[in-house]
Amino acid sequence: MGVFEFYINNNKVSFEDIFPGFNKQDRIGIVTHSEGGTLGISSLLMACVATYYEMFNYDDLGNQDNKLRIYPENFIFHVGDLTGNSAQLDIWPPHREVIVENDSEQILEAINDRGITRLLIEEKPETPATLMRESISSAESRIESILMFSPNGKIKNGDIEIRNNGSLSNFAVKSYDESANDLGEIRGKLIPYSKNELSNKVNIVQVYKKNDLDTALRSLTENKDVSDTTADYINRSARGAGIYLDTFSYKK
Repeated sequence: MGVFEFYINNNKVSFEDIFPGFNKQDRIGIVTHSEGGTLGISSLLMACVATYYEMFNYDDLGNQDNKLRIYPENFIFHVGDLTGNSAQLDIWPPHREVIVENDSEQILEAINDRGITRLLIEEKPETPATLMRESISSAESRIESILMFSPNGKIKNGDIEIRNNGSLSNFAVKSYDESANDLGEIRGKLIPYSKNELSNKVNIVQVYKKNDLDTALRSLTENKDVSDTTADYINRSARGAGIYLDTFSYKK
C-alpha cells in the first residue's frame, strides 16, 4: 500500500472521496477539547498536508530566497486552554494554534474568522447552542465538509477509515512528546492517544465519521452557559445597535 489508504463503509476510495474538490485554498479547522486530542485525527491531517504539497511544483518550494516557503493554512481550535502542540503535524506558524472560549458562539466565530472550509470536530454529546444567526449563515455558506473524530483515533460507528503505513508516524510521536512537554508532566500523561501505538504499529488505523452542520453546531461544546462576550452581543442586539442583528438558539 502507499502511505495512506482510504475507506468509506469498508470500500476502498480515494482522498478525493473523503474531501471532494479539495484544493490549495481549502482551510482545515480542528476543534478539540482533550489534551493531545489532535493526535486522534493525525492520519487524516497528514494526508491533507501531503495532498496539499502535491499541488505544488516541489522545485518551487524551499527555504532559499528564491523559493516559496509555505505551510497549509490549517488551524487547531483549542477549547478553553492549550491542548497540545501540533507543529510537527504542520500546524505552523504558531498563531494557527488558537485558544478559544468554551462557548459555542466564540468557537464558531473563530472558525468563521479563519475561513475554514473543512471542519473536523472532536465528538461531544449534542447540546443546544446559543449562536448568532449571522455566524450560522457564514458557516453554511462556506464549510464544505464536516467530520467527527475521537481523541483515541477510533470514533464509534464511524464510516471513514484511514490506514497509515507508519512511515509518517514519527511526526505524530514528536507531536505527542512536544505536547507532553508543553502541558507538563501530569497533564502530558492524560494524552489519550497511545504513544506506544504510534511508535510500534506498522499500520496505524484511524476512524472518523461524516456529519452535517446541524450536528456539528450542537457538538462544538457541552457547555450550555453563555460567555460574557456572547452575552454582550445579545445585549447589543437587544438595544438595536445595528451591529448584531439577532441571536438564535440552534436546536431541532
